[in-house]
Amino acid sequence: MPSTPKALIDQNLRLFSLPEIALRLTEMVEDPACSVVRIGEEIARDPGLSARLLRVVNSPVYGFPSEIDSIPMAITILGTRQLRDLVLATSVFQAFGKADSSKQDMEVFWVHSITCALAAREIANELKLGYGERLFVAGLLHDIGKLVMLSALRHEYRELITRLQDSPASSHGSLEREIFGFDHSDIGSELLGRWNLPESLIEPVRCHHAPQKARQFRPDSYIVHLANHLANTISPIISRDDAPMLAPETLATLTLDEDGLEAVVARTREKQPAVVEVLYPEARTATG
Repeated sequence: MPSTPKALIDQNLRLFSLPEIALRLTEMVEDPACSVVRIGEEIARDPGLSARLLRVVNSPVYGFPSEIDSIPMAITILGTRQLRDLVLATSVFQAFGKADSSKQDMEVFWVHSITCALAAREIANELKLGYGERLFVAGLLHDIGKLVMLSALRHEYRELITRLQDSPASSHGSLEREIFGFDHSDIGSELLGRWNLPESLIEPVRCHHAPQKARQFRPDSYIVHLANHLANTISPIISRDDAPMLAPETLATLTLDEDGLEAVVARTREKQPAVVEVLYPEARTATG
């Protein structure tokens, strides 16, 4: 069994690799010499990706009054960085398409992850932040290390889940560390680093259970932490102990009051079934 997150990712990176176009777009968006036209042309070369992006952009996540029917129009409205973030969001499902997990495991996992992503975006909207798509991706990826472990360490991870069911007072993270020497947030952040994703995504994933430990992107880490907590009240969770306590300083840190929180929950509940249908149409688990 691998002894470090790096060793585990080294052994399984080929299985959990992003599509080439997602990696190329990440580089292109960060290149100041790369034009919007080139980025649009790159996306348009992949008809399947283009269709998935337009489905998301025209979904209730955005609620645009008229249909967006082309990638150039989507770039004009959203901007290159936000569209790049949506490419990442849609690409992760391809990256884990061959994961060695049961259909039920995958469904419960992705319904929860999509709900967390949507809640993170709604929190960003409530706080009037200008980077909701980035937080959507951070929310979508917050537990990705758990899926890596469930797939690559299937037998040992099943043992962990059984122990949690037998002893529900145990901590999920502490059991992961006891059995493996690391937890899913360590694995997730290691994987995102291998994908060359920015620290603005890596740190919230690494700190989503301990946002106070974040250094550079602490508010974002608190947003994903809160979104995860909200998702556990809205969607099925992957194990009995996957609903950690909310850090008591979270709402104050984000300057989010109770009315704002209720509005976030209401919008997340309203949009969740349609967004799950767009991003993970295989889902049959009841949502809402």
